[in-house]
Amino acid sequence: MLKRTASDHDLRSRLSQAQSARKKRKETVRSTQSHRSLPLSGPRTPPRNAPASVITSDVNPAQILELEMWEVAPGRVRDEEKDTIDNFAFSNAYLSQNHSVQICRDVSFQVITVKPGTVHEWQACAKSLRLCSIASGKLQVKIHNQEFPMGPNGMIRIRPGAGCAVMNRLYVDATVHVTVMPSDLYG
Repeated sequence: MLKRTASDHDLRSRLSQAQSARKKRKETVRSTQSHRSLPLSGPRTPPRNAPASVITSDVNPAQILELEMWEVAPGRVRDEEKDTIDNFAFSNAYLSQNHSVQICRDVSFQVITVKPGTVHEWQACAKSLRLCSIASGKLQVKIHNQEFPMGPNGMIRIRPGAGCAVMNRLYVDATVHVTVMPSDLYG
């Protein structure tokens, strides 16, 4: 069994005081608002018996957001008023399957996930101009006999007839948004 020290008692006392103060702030907010109550933002205190990992970890809100039913299946929303199939919204789940989405004639959009330690290559194509934007992660880019690192929100323009390769040297996935359009749009 662990021996409790004076500092443990001080920590518990401070946590208890913080919880009491937060409760008082919430009660104040409830009494000053007539139609609904909103909790005040501020430091959150873990439960008394919470493990150390709960006390020190920050939770990414994206990890706890729930998918809407349409996002899971079919992963896209169609315009029901048209006779032809016209999808206008696409979910993360749909796009993560490397589906290419036709935007209009000769223009498409695709999400590419580059896993840790892997290389993704775009072969030279004389008929296409490709715009590749790094949505997340960091990649080592090789294009036009040059090599350089690129992080989030960076963009690579792969001109018609040129190829490009990217390598993920990190332990996390990198996500690239790719828009492909006809080469005649390139001036």
